[in-house]
Amino acid sequence: MIYKELDPLEGEATQQMANFLRSAFDASEEVDVLNGLVVRSGGLLAQMDHLVLHPYGLLLIENVSVLGTIQIEADWQWTHNQNGHARPMRSPITEIKLQALSLEAFLDKKVKQKTFFHSLELDVLVAVQDAQSIKWPAGGVFPEVCNADLVPERVRERVGQCRREARKPGVLTLEQRQRLAVFLKASHKPVPRLGPESRASGLGE
Repeated sequence: MIYKELDPLEGEATQQMANFLRSAFDASEEVDVLNGLVVRSGGLLAQMDHLVLHPYGLLLIENVSVLGTIQIEADWQWTHNQNGHARPMRSPITEIKLQALSLEAFLDKKVKQKTFFHSLELDVLVAVQDAQSIKWPAGGVFPEVCNADLVPERVRERVGQCRREARKPGVLTLEQRQRLAVFLKASHKPVPRLGPESRASGLGE
């Protein structure tokens, strides 16, 4: 189910991903989606392009749209190449993992049962709008990165994997996911869209 649509003036890549997620999960009873979610408490800020809730945990999605190409090295270093110029860029994987930790810390502060969310799976995906814009290292692709139109499939695969590995039903029941989604939507506090370097810290006012 889609619990939160995008705020106005979101970028093309974010709008495209919201459409993909809506088509895949609008009628789902297992996967819930909040788009363009920003939650903050004091100096803690978690800003997410898309958040997926499922019976076994949470999955955050970061959109990347670039002109030119991205070279990903085996040591996880990213380089942006455009018009013959190459410059290092902050890894979107690092950025979205920091956002995931900020979300986890925010939830820990808001619930009575401390560390509950540490028992959930906390996954990330980086969605690249143009599959041709990535040059992978010799070792192959990173599981945390995929083309944008493959994200719904990756979400289903991850939920299926969690289901196979779990020894009991998912930690989050349908009712718990609904309550969590409603709470997060109510906690949403729009802020001006931050650039990648600002977002990477996971902190703000």
